[in-house]
Amino acid sequence: MNARILLQRISLNLVVSLAIVAGLCACGSSAAPLANNGSPIPVAQKLNSTGRWFTDEQGRVVVIHGTNMINKFPPYYPAALGFGAKDLSFLAENGFNGIRLGFIWAAVEPNPGQYDDAYIDQMAAQAAQAESYGLVPLMDFHQDAYSQAFSGEGAPAWATINYGVPTLPLPAPANLFGGGSLAIDNFWANTPASDGIGLEDHYAAAWKHVAERLQADSHIVLELYNEPS
Repeated sequence: MNARILLQRISLNLVVSLAIVAGLCACGSSAAPLANNGSPIPVAQKLNSTGRWFTDEQGRVVVIHGTNMINKFPPYYPAALGFGAKDLSFLAENGFNGIRLGFIWAAVEPNPGQYDDAYIDQMAAQAAQAESYGLVPLMDFHQDAYSQAFSGEGAPAWATINYGVPTLPLPAPANLFGGGSLAIDNFWANTPASDGIGLEDHYAAAWKHVAERLQADSHIVLELYNEPS
């Protein structure tokens, strides 16, 4: 099982949700309202896809000048770090028009097939706040070194299958040798979790659940997987 097959699997699960998002993006709109701080900064643009480019409602190519704000530690949402309106206002005033906000799979699906909608709502609220300052949210399922078991973050413990093989005492990502690489291999092989459902299938279903909850927001761009190993 390789990355292309995984993306095909996820794409099939997301097709309805993303089609709705695309339909919303294609709709015409009046002039963008002002930001919630009363400044002349407009809310985030509604983007279309034209070939390899993001385009605006007039068909012009949009270049995103963004930054990254991902909380890699529990409770896994940026507001818990104090990130909020002042930071977004600063970014907007300094010419940024995009921000990447990362979901952590371990927080989305803490147990097989059980989703934490309160966490997803926190992330959706963070995206909406970014939009009100003119920043397009790019939201991914973020991972580094696969999971917390290997000094990273991403997959939940139940989706980290390495048969107890120890990892090398090295910083991430070098510690992915040994047990870490086994866990990644098991993900790509769609090895069943404790409930008998494959890890890739769980991942795709979790993304589908998130996409359905975000589909009413026509400004969000989705990134399926950060830096797959």
